[in-house]
Amino acid sequence: FSADFDGDGAVDGADFLTWQRGLGITEVGRPIEGDANYDRAVDGADLIVWREQFGQVQEPPAGSVPEPTSGALAAAVATLLTAARRRKG
Repeated sequence: FSADFDGDGAVDGADFLTWQRGLGITEVGRPIEGDANYDRAVDGADLIVWREQFGQVQEPPAGSVPEPTSGALAAAVATLLTAARRRKG
């Protein structure tokens, strides 16, 4: 979605805030700043695109595996370190 300015896979209120912050940029606007129609300006035309796409969510490709969160990784490492210490002692 061109109005998914933050790239999180959903066109939502966070993207609207991005558009608001970028409103008024001319000639150098980028999608990350709220340029949904790629005309290098952040203006009302981009708001129309956002409104048309609002609420849409992009599903991850079929068969893709989400990456584990850093918390889960930290817990796994802590468990492995604890097990390794017990074997030495």
